[in-house]
Amino acid sequence: MIQQYVDQLVEDFRQATERRTRSDTSANTTILAEQQFQQDINRVNQYLYGPHYKLSEIVGIDKVALPADDLLNDEQTGELALEMEKLLNAWNFYPEFPNDNAKTVPARLRYRVMRSGWDTEQAVVDTGEVHIEF
Repeated sequence: MIQQYVDQLVEDFRQATERRTRSDTSANTTILAEQQFQQDINRVNQYLYGPHYKLSEIVGIDKVALPADDLLNDEQTGELALEMEKLLNAWNFYPEFPNDNAKTVPARLRYRVMRSGWDTEQAVVDTGEVHIEF
């Protein structure tokens, strides 16, 4: 039963990732250095002073849809963690995990901490990267 739910949740993550379209302002556009500088300043201001929303609202997947990791096996947590990271990346969010002597953080722990932070407030940015430290 839980596997069917996980499969549907993975599909929801993938659809949400596909719906997210990135704007490419550099394609076929000539921007003067002064204009580029002003755009960069506007993006910084948007990040610092613009509205912040819950991560769950930004990506379109409610936290209540994410099962607790103790209900999942290792394969399920690994699959969900990977899809969560892909969805976050589509929105220019990049989760950061501690690097313990070049060992990777286990999928279960990645899923658990991303789930716990799913309702943190973030600024939406069109370009660049927002690194979320866990």
